[in-house]
Amino acid sequence: MVTLRQKISLIVTGIMISFLILIFGLIYISFQSVTINQEMERIESQAAVIREALASDAAQEVDPSQLLRAYLPTDGMIRVINDQQVAIQTVTRDTELTAVDPVFNSGQQIEQINDPVLGRIARLSFPLIWTDGQVVSLEVIERIDQVDEMMDILSYVLIIALVIMIIPIWLAGKGISQIIFKPIKRLTDVMKSNQTDGEWQLIELNSKSNDEIAQLGATYNEMNERIRENFFKQKQFVSNASHELKTPIAIIKSYAQLIQRQGKVNPEVIEESVEAIDFETDRMTQLIQQMLMLATLDRGDGLTYQTVDLVKLSRDSIRSISAAFNRSIQFDTNTEQIEVSVDPEKINQVLYILLDNAQKYSDDLIQLSLEQVSDHVLISVIDCGEGISEQDQLKIFDRFYRVDQGRSRETGGTGLGLSIAKEIISAHGGTLTLTSEQGKGTTFSIMIPN
Repeated sequence: MVTLRQKISLIVTGIMISFLILIFGLIYISFQSVTINQEMERIESQAAVIREALASDAAQEVDPSQLLRAYLPTDGMIRVINDQQVAIQTVTRDTELTAVDPVFNSGQQIEQINDPVLGRIARLSFPLIWTDGQVVSLEVIERIDQVDEMMDILSYVLIIALVIMIIPIWLAGKGISQIIFKPIKRLTDVMKSNQTDGEWQLIELNSKSNDEIAQLGATYNEMNERIRENFFKQKQFVSNASHELKTPIAIIKSYAQLIQRQGKVNPEVIEESVEAIDFETDRMTQLIQQMLMLATLDRGDGLTYQTVDLVKLSRDSIRSISAAFNRSIQFDTNTEQIEVSVDPEKINQVLYILLDNAQKYSDDLIQLSLEQVSDHVLISVIDCGEGISEQDQLKIFDRFYRVDQGRSRETGGTGLGLSIAKEIISAHGGTLTLTSEQGKGTTFSIMIPN
């Protein structure tokens, strides 16, 4: 199986080799074009010299064949062609060049010919008036095989250079893949270690780097922290839930056994046991419902948003609590109406939890205040009870945590109310905080975006 690292190494190597082949090809073609053009320019310059020599006055007294021989290229041929496509004068040291068909041109023309037998040759022709007065075409033909020889040498050099450069290119591709996959391998090793050993090891990040790999590592560390936190919360939740459910189940079972042992002879035991079983059943039902509520909030669903008046909602909640517990609750607000988009049932549940806690732990006046603060709504529940210590304030929103274990059981508390309230407010994008001083009271503050 080809790994991703090997694929990247091969891709990088292939791209760089393809790029070099393209560059070398352009060099080859450019050099060939420049060399041929230089040869053509040289032949044109030589032909111009021949034309001037033939046109001079001194040439009239010299045998034309002798004059042409003086300007004959080493590997070339000069010939005079009439309008009948017949060579009337030929000067050459290379008889093979005479195999090229003579062509009469009325104007100057230069071309290169790739002959299968003669190889690469250049032919230049231009018209002139011959000694007998007729218009002829002077043709200069020259082998330019040296161009092909030079190109062969250049091709060998480029091929050897390409072969030599394959090794450093491959090493460069391997190095690039190593740079890219070293942090990824470290990430993979940490993930495997966490999976097999049950650890929560984090990746060491380079503080100087802020590339995509570093961002991936930072994201993994954040995810790992959240998973670890949720794992311990879940573990603690399961442990606490099993403990909380174990107590009422044990009580119910003990009273059932008591009825079985003494119910027939002592009817009062039946009445006492039924009341205790009914109480513990209600408490266990409440606990299960609250646990299901937390599970729903953890999934991020269960909210039904409506536009409601928080002033009216608060007044209704105060009226219900006051009637249920026969307590007086003072309500303060700086406005007659505050409309927000919330889940009214869940917000009412939060107010019930906070007001219920206030009436349980405070025998003095309870206050609920509501005010519009910038783009938020501030709801405060204030009691003048015994307050909460700084140590307990750090854990007050933890699930199943109770400030006073004994008193909480007497009042029917499960230790989930404040956790549910905080989760509901967080689901609305708000915050639930508290300030408390022992002996003076506690204030729970809700901030909901408006």
